[in-house]
Amino acid sequence: MAASQVDQRIQEKHPGIAVHGTKGVRSGRSLRATRDFQPGDLIAEFDNPLAAFPDAARASTTCHHCLDQNAKVFGCMGCEKAVKYCSSECQRANWKLVHSKECKVFRKVQTAVGKDWLPTPVRTLVQLLVRWAEVQQLVSQLEGNEDRFKERKQLWEDMKLQAYAGIHYAGRKEDDANLFLSLDVLCKIQTNSFDRFDADTGASGTFLDPVLAMANHSCVPNAVVLFWRRKAYLRAEMPIKQGSEISISYIDYTKPVRFRQEDLWLYHFTCKCPRCKDDLNVYEVCRDSSVVPLNDLTLSPGVEKLLYPPGEADRFKQKSWRSKVEAIYEDCQHDRSAKPTFEERFAMLRANWQSCKPLVDAQLWAWQPLAQTLQGATLYYLGMENHTRALSTACFTALHCDPYQYVAPFKTFRLTGLMLIAKILTQTSVPDREELAKTAHPEILAILDRSDQASMLHAILLIVVNNAPKGHSDDWEVLHEAKTMLSGIESIEGREDESMLLRRWVKNPENHADKAFFQERVLRPIESLAKVAPEILRADLS
Repeated sequence: MAASQVDQRIQEKHPGIAVHGTKGVRSGRSLRATRDFQPGDLIAEFDNPLAAFPDAARASTTCHHCLDQNAKVFGCMGCEKAVKYCSSECQRANWKLVHSKECKVFRKVQTAVGKDWLPTPVRTLVQLLVRWAEVQQLVSQLEGNEDRFKERKQLWEDMKLQAYAGIHYAGRKEDDANLFLSLDVLCKIQTNSFDRFDADTGASGTFLDPVLAMANHSCVPNAVVLFWRRKAYLRAEMPIKQGSEISISYIDYTKPVRFRQEDLWLYHFTCKCPRCKDDLNVYEVCRDSSVVPLNDLTLSPGVEKLLYPPGEADRFKQKSWRSKVEAIYEDCQHDRSAKPTFEERFAMLRANWQSCKPLVDAQLWAWQPLAQTLQGATLYYLGMENHTRALSTACFTALHCDPYQYVAPFKTFRLTGLMLIAKILTQTSVPDREELAKTAHPEILAILDRSDQASMLHAILLIVVNNAPKGHSDDWEVLHEAKTMLSGIESIEGREDESMLLRRWVKNPENHADKAFFQERVLRPIESLAKVAPEILRADLS
């Protein structure tokens, strides 16, 4: 299949995008929009990846075909249950796709090393090698950057070991030709695979699609990739004009620039986007974003504050300040694979808060690692079942961190933050005030006593339900959960007037009466709850 035939295949299946450029040249290939896209529009859907499976940690609890991690699974008897499925339909589909060839591979692995899993790069390599006749032309279109991998001698030696393992388990002859081929494919896997990690569900694994892999990186992307089971969605985050390049972020773009560049190390390029070139902080990127006006229909400090945010003083551009923030960020990094005790979690949270004191004093709440520390505080309070403190810090994050870090109101990070507030409200609105008062901060308790928590919960669920299809998809579990909770609150008798006003506000957030109701019953109580958070954190963590 020639490159032009690949491009034709792309055009037939993904009419909203086209491949631009030539493989192997310095500028490489990219995806361009074939029509205009508005924020939240679906650009393309990818449902036939070259490889998609869960990581080793979740391999025993996740279906290896549809990638549902919530279903009851059973094992393939042919490979001693190394590969799991949720249904006979998934088993048959995966057998036809790859497992008929992969099944004996796992038997060989079990015999050789006594394990029923392979490292992710090796398993991806094996899946491609055993189907090489089918996938060769598609894999050949991917960039591999092999020369750049060779420059890193230890990494290259590790990749050679992975290549030999892939050759052996795929049943290929262990000669120079297969080593050369396997190293070439491994370079392409490392460069082009996506990690399906979801911080909310814990789902993780690999996803390799030859078309999606052509999307280039920017730390100020105009699009985002989202995963649901065996699908990937490419959605616009900003307005994209016909003919413009579609960019996504390969990394967490809220980190300081030095750590972003370190994360991009394996991709073999230095990012020169505006955020990196001018070392823009989150407030400056927010100020310049074209999607700020969309924040009328969500929880935010207001469009005016987003357009004129804090954090623009000249001193925050000084090298000494940047070095200080980098040192703080380094101090706050911990081993994410560790499973600390509750006491250890508190000690880490307290240490992070104290390290972040310069950011706290400057009120740069949306800067990392302070924003991450605030999220950690909410999770800590939830673990203590101190719902009032968790509500205060979650409201603070929703108003003073998330809108600046993730400007589009439909960003999944913002919606999951709102859902967290909704779930906490179901705990703080209980009629047993005495029980709540045992752990409640008195000022928070006073705010809750005079607040319409039902309207707060109702409005937040409406915001999530309205934005989730643009931020992810109709398949997203968070959307389904929000709809269920919304149905419950809308079935409560005696709330017909409040329900009508909030639904009208969703349709037209500029309507004076409906906007006034939202601000009085929803936004102001949440602002009041958020206002208490810094005082609580100083008392608990300083």
